[in-house]
Order: sequence, then C-alpha cells, then structure tokens
Amino acid sequence: MLDKQLLDRMYRECLSPGESPFGLWIRALFSVVAWLGADLPFSQQKDAFLVLLERLLREGKVVLTTPPCLDETEPGYWITSDGYSDREPPRSAERTDESEPNRFWVWDVPIERQIEYLRSAFPKDVTAADDSELNLFWYMEECPRIGWLHPETGVLYAS
Repeated sequence: MLDKQLLDRMYRECLSPGESPFGLWIRALFSVVAWLGADLPFSQQKDAFLVLLERLLREGKVVLTTPPCLDETEPGYWITSDGYSDREPPRSAERTDESEPNRFWVWDVPIERQIEYLRSAFPKDVTAADDSELNLFWYMEECPRIGWLHPETGVLYAS
C-alpha cells in the first residue's frame, strides 16, 4: 500500500510553476515519483505515478491528449495553450477551434479510462525507473502528452 504522506509530498512537488515537473513532458512527472519514491520497488513507483496523475487530472491541474496511436475518432476538443507562446498577455485555457495557432488537444474520456489506458500501455517488462524501454515509452505514440494548468492564471503550459 502506498504511503499517503509520500503521495501528498509528490503532489505538492508538482504544483509550483517554474519548478519541475510543471510544464514539462509526462516523463518529468514520473521522475518526481522516482526521485521521492527512490526507496519504493518499481511496481509501487508505477502505482504512485498513476495515483498522482489521477489526482492531478481530477483536480483540474493537468489535461492529457489522446495518445497518437489511438483511433482519430476518440473524443476530444481543442483548448488554447499560450504558456510557451509569445502571446502577451497569455490567455487562460479555454475551448477553441483548430484555427487557433496555440492549441492543445484534450482527450475527452472519463479519467478512469485515461488511467486504465496508461496502466495497460505501460511497458510490461520494465523493472526500474531508468530502464531504456521506459525512457523510450514517454516519447512514443502510445503515451499521451500532458498539459499543465497554471494554478493562478489558468494558462496552459504544454510541450
């Protein structure tokens, strides 16, 4: 069973704009888990990552894209993503259309489905956080991209 205090510490680590993992790839979120949970067996690190991601999704701190390997008919919508653009002032994330140059596709399925998808897509033979197969997974079509919502401005940061 995962320690609630450790999970809460991991969660707090994710909420500071300008600090890792905020605004970075989903791999950076797993890196927080691997760093703070270095004493955990890898299977518990994986579980902690999924619990942490689910909490961030439920609390509206992050959004995920549809993994590129899935069918194009997966439901979703565009939102503005000005976090890394040169637009001044940056806009808070809101629904937009595909004509918007600074946009991010949000996977519009229940959070339980997103987490279950990630659980099933996670490389099966990985036994350590620094495994090359896991490092590759974060950049493959099977892995969704993550967008981070600034807690004060609502601006979406996605890379």
